[in-house]
Amino acid sequence: MKVQDLKPTSLLIRRTSQRLEARKSAKSATIRATTTTTITKSINKAAIAKKINTATKVINKPKPQTNAASPSSSSPSSLPPRCLWCTSDSEYINYHDTEWGRAIRTDSRLLFEFLCLEGAQAGLNWLTILKKRDAYKRAFSDFDVAAVAKYTDADAVRILGGGEGIVRNKLKVASVVQNAKAVLEIEKEGRSFADYLWSFAPTVKRHRVVGDAAVALTEESEAMSRDMKKRGFKFVGATICYAFMQAVGIVDDHDAGCFLNVNSRDYGKWQIVDGEWRKEKEL
Repeated sequence: MKVQDLKPTSLLIRRTSQRLEARKSAKSATIRATTTTTITKSINKAAIAKKINTATKVINKPKPQTNAASPSSSSPSSLPPRCLWCTSDSEYINYHDTEWGRAIRTDSRLLFEFLCLEGAQAGLNWLTILKKRDAYKRAFSDFDVAAVAKYTDADAVRILGGGEGIVRNKLKVASVVQNAKAVLEIEKEGRSFADYLWSFAPTVKRHRVVGDAAVALTEESEAMSRDMKKRGFKFVGATICYAFMQAVGIVDDHDAGCFLNVNSRDYGKWQIVDGEWRKEKEL
């Protein structure tokens, strides 16, 4: 059949159908091209992002660092190994390095100061008392035994008033005055307070080694506590007495790994130079 033989309506329908098919084909081709382009771009973006991420990780990868606090470090900023109880507080560190455990053999005033501070610490943190040490010195005449022994109720009221900056505990304040009087009684026996305290030192001085457990009291601290209580001293339980013995060097209780323990491999190898600790190989 020839085209001219078709009826006008049939011919129109056929041509319209052909146009629609052509449009669909063109649209499908466009969609396929767009989809392919989008996928390609996504793949390229993902690949680029992966490369950037990998490069960033390489650039930002932490570099190995030496521990500045390690005793094996040769850096001038290295620090000596200390007792585990010694925190990072600068005042605590200075106390540990220059006072704690160093033998006080003849200074009765300083021994009296430490005894009173240990008593003040009862139930509290030692660092709390250490930071108030200057306030205690002001409140108690720099721990002059003769002066403190003369304190009256008026002095106690002044100290407890809060202006001195110490721990306001009535019993602890009263104990300082009472202990000063007890020290004077010992001195009347013809010996110093220092000699009296050191009479309780262990016969054989021990130094902690690896594996030693920390203790809170010993036979010697119990003996000191019993005798001091008989003499009228206050806040002198066996545990407080042992802490006192540790502080003033009657016993040496530095941790086995501490550079101030004579059994430590670091003992004697650190010196203070220009206000900083230096190991012998750094000098």
